[in-house]
Amino acid sequence: MQRKLLASSLILLFAVLVTACNQVSSIDGPTYPLSPYDVRPVLVGTKAPAFNVHDAAGKPFSFDPDNLDAPALIIFYRGGWCPYCNKHLMKLRNIEQDMIDLGFDALFLSADKPEKLREMQTENEFSYTLLSDNDLIASTAFGLTYYVSDQLLEKLIGWEHDIEDASGRDHRLLPVPGVFLVNREGIIEYHYVNPDYKVRMEPSVILAAARVMVDQDEE
Repeated sequence: MQRKLLASSLILLFAVLVTACNQVSSIDGPTYPLSPYDVRPVLVGTKAPAFNVHDAAGKPFSFDPDNLDAPALIIFYRGGWCPYCNKHLMKLRNIEQDMIDLGFDALFLSADKPEKLREMQTENEFSYTLLSDNDLIASTAFGLTYYVSDQLLEKLIGWEHDIEDASGRDHRLLPVPGVFLVNREGIIEYHYVNPDYKVRMEPSVILAAARVMVDQDEE
């Protein structure tokens, strides 16, 4: 019996050590996964986290799940420097009017600073709401934030992606791209989070999920 207890204790200790090794602490205290594959998104059926960020003009923007006027489509993306993010944003234009007709507010959050968002809007004429989460407050609340390892940082620099210039911060944090559908009561009814940044949810699937959500909420 004692041997079994000792073995169980050692296994638990090993698991804790492995978890600790895959986390890094920020200066302020929070810990973040060292890999996008280790993030833990908030669960479907739970209340969406509240957050305060800034819009492209640098003005404060608040999301309060307890006081929503409409259901929300919330999309997290890495930044305007990411070609996969830009491609996805462009494709999302195809469902923009449909989402509006369904009554959704569409919020797109990235780690870019407001100045970068203004550049994006000028170059691409996006009509949906682009929000700056360059302190990764919202991303962390939704369980999507991870720390950029030295190896990944070297790759990004090699690809001429300056994440510090884009965010205006030196925290070396990025969000895993994610899609969340939140109903009027502030409850997350659907989400899609893929640690492989090259794989994104097709706009047609987002629209289909939104329609199902609206139909269920009307029943």
